[in-house]
Amino acid sequence: MLNQVQHDEAGDRLPSLATLAKGASMTQPAPETIRTPKTRIACDGTGDGLANAALGHPRVWLEIDPDEGFADCGYCDRRFILTGGVADHG
Repeated sequence: MLNQVQHDEAGDRLPSLATLAKGASMTQPAPETIRTPKTRIACDGTGDGLANAALGHPRVWLEIDPDEGFADCGYCDRRFILTGGVADHG
């Protein structure tokens, strides 16, 4: 059996599947982050409404927990950050 070590784009070694199964995790930044003043938001995976609807996903409603300060879309991994909340660092 061939045992290859995987590396990311920067050349850093990635953890093996066995390591991940033992509880180690890989974290990556959200592909897109949106700051919003609302705690209830809708995400359909498009940037500007119906113009890109063919590239989106079904509309889902997300609720931002004020104690966390953000919510992630389960379809597109877009992160919505509550403006002025605990996760708002910018």
